[in-house]
Amino acid sequence: MKKILSLFLAALLCVGVGVQALAADAPRAQLYTIYQNGMLFQQKKDAVFAGTASSDDEVCCTLFNAQNEAVALGVGRVQDGVFAVSIPAPAGSYDEYTAVLTLDGKEFAALTGIVFGELWLASGQSNMQMGLSNSLTGKKMMEQGIVGSRWLRILEVPPYPEYAGDPDRIPVSPQQDIPGAQWFCADSTQVYATSAVGYFFGSKLRKTLDIPVGVVHVSLGGSSIYTWLSRESIERDEQVKADLIAQNRFITVQDWDETRRDPYVDMSANYNKKIEPLRHFRPAGMIWYQGETDIFRNCPYGAYSRAFSLMQKTDSALFGYKNGEQMPIVYTQIATYDYGKNRLQTFNTELSEIAQADSKTRAMTTIYDVPLTYTSDVGAIHPACKAPVGERMAYAACGLVYGENTPTCTAATVSQTQIRDGSVYVTLRNTGEGLAVKGNTLHGFSVCGADGIYVGAKAEIVSGDTVRIWSETVPQPVSAAYAFAQSNHAANLYATDAEGLTMPVSVFVTDKAVGKYYWQDRAFAACDYAQVWRMADGEKTGFYDIWQGKNATLSYTQDAFSGDAALRISAQGKHFSAATVFDFPVNRAVRDQFADADADYSAYGKITFAVRNDGEQDVTLDAVRFYTSRHIWFAPSVNGTGNPDAVIPADGQWHEMKLDMNSLYLFGNECALTFSRGCLTHLQNLSLQFKGEGTVCVDDFRFTPDSTQIAKARFVPSLQNADNLWETLCGLFVGLIARFV
Repeated sequence: MKKILSLFLAALLCVGVGVQALAADAPRAQLYTIYQNGMLFQQKKDAVFAGTASSDDEVCCTLFNAQNEAVALGVGRVQDGVFAVSIPAPAGSYDEYTAVLTLDGKEFAALTGIVFGELWLASGQSNMQMGLSNSLTGKKMMEQGIVGSRWLRILEVPPYPEYAGDPDRIPVSPQQDIPGAQWFCADSTQVYATSAVGYFFGSKLRKTLDIPVGVVHVSLGGSSIYTWLSRESIERDEQVKADLIAQNRFITVQDWDETRRDPYVDMSANYNKKIEPLRHFRPAGMIWYQGETDIFRNCPYGAYSRAFSLMQKTDSALFGYKNGEQMPIVYTQIATYDYGKNRLQTFNTELSEIAQADSKTRAMTTIYDVPLTYTSDVGAIHPACKAPVGERMAYAACGLVYGENTPTCTAATVSQTQIRDGSVYVTLRNTGEGLAVKGNTLHGFSVCGADGIYVGAKAEIVSGDTVRIWSETVPQPVSAAYAFAQSNHAANLYATDAEGLTMPVSVFVTDKAVGKYYWQDRAFAACDYAQVWRMADGEKTGFYDIWQGKNATLSYTQDAFSGDAALRISAQGKHFSAATVFDFPVNRAVRDQFADADADYSAYGKITFAVRNDGEQDVTLDAVRFYTSRHIWFAPSVNGTGNPDAVIPADGQWHEMKLDMNSLYLFGNECALTFSRGCLTHLQNLSLQFKGEGTVCVDDFRFTPDSTQIAKARFVPSLQNADNLWETLCGLFVGLIARFV
């Protein structure tokens, strides 16, 4: 028994000694996860190292160069279990350093491969989060095994970091570290999973500045801007708090259930998990690609601007900007997608106002000219062409922060408007070397009169910073707009620098107070190009022909009435037509309308276009058909004749056709029931019908606004215009009905 007891005591003693030995070897301090080998610190600012410790002792950090020489030293002290010690960061270079940290003289961490350069935060939602491998350029890089430079360093923050061991749990107060965050060099295959926009931004910036660049990527697809704001800042900002309350989105501390909060919409959710833990970094600025979620939620005009300003103010203080200095932010307008009527263009207009409010710390890029190709993996809301987006952000950053290309670092916006001689003259700021058109003819412009009905307009550059906008159909304009449409891919006014075109001019409306009916960039009106981007359901979104022919071959000729081209319609039978493409096939039996096709033509009193007969025989314009369903169509009277048809002589000359939209004949029967333009609120198609043989060219469709209220239908039985027995019988029938109505 004594022997057994002795053995038990001896074993117990060994266990005790082992526990003491383990306790002695256990680290008494450790850095937060976001500090790792190969990381990058902002040059010429304090480099702050932070973490936790079990004793209130002195923490020292020593920076060694490649020759193992100590080049910087910092000393701090543990307080309440945490520490933060800073060293003066050297100038950026391609030298690598080692940082050694000690607690009470004992080493607990040594980070190798550290570099100093330009550090930027990359944040936002899905178009920022979209991986390099999903972008067009990135996909090719991955297929060919191409990676980036080892001098581009990236800190990848997980979309859903763990909190209390649970990635779905969201703290009511900010957490101190980000589990799962990882630094890597862009020459690693890990780069394919990081932000495409962030990668292209960092790569371009590194090449331009010739210095190491770091990108801290922290984003979440589908997240609202309010999720990136701190609760403390919201509580102090009465306007932003009121905006949240008005949207029923303000959440009190008492109502915050950490297990049921939503990282996509709930205030402070992403700030608490992913922004506050980065507080010890000192970024040179932030790139921001976000807003799609807030457009969908129909964020009230002005509310996003207030949230943006609060985010900039809060993050500036968090990342060490002192005395009210604002951290630079480069952000982009949003690409084409169907967010609802006028929502996209209104939001992009507000984004331009955000840049104008503080041009010293904010720069905005435009991307409506970037190819809208997408892959089935990411969908149409995520254009896969991300290289131009990131590179334009780098271009903007170079002007905003580093003194290069400053005059054009942000997209040109309106500075002054004058109305004279039937035209709107718009003067723009940030035009650089002067305005220029990409192509030959400006597109994307519209004007309106006092009635607020916009029509397509012509435009010309009259000086380096001014463009003239006008339409013969609006003799007294009061406002002009540019690229103000859901699909504005054809808009082509640019600022320039010494090397050529820089960024497209920002979306604008010169007087939003008179906007009753906006022009939706009817691509067919110009007859200058063959295809246009259209938004449809799912994978049917893409580029489509603007016109389609029946018994005719369609082409474009540079011998135009105006602009760059005219539509050429060559007959392949005695009856031929050309129709605008408003819808797309769902299956053989069903067609659906493009989401961005404006089907309402009820605002126009007249439509005028040019037509030319290049054949040897006269051709008849049989009717211009406006289809309100697959089988119901109306034809307007032409040139005030009271008839929907007109002869086009074979003289090779341009002739003007004027369509009276207040005199629409059902099925082209001009002796029976007559409708006004009020029936054209849901147009499905527009078709030009011809009789004869030869080649006809059409060009330059112009729209005349008309705010007059007219009855939708009128009984106008008259046998004088009857061309055949059918029309005579219809006239008699309608006349009989009219006697009893």
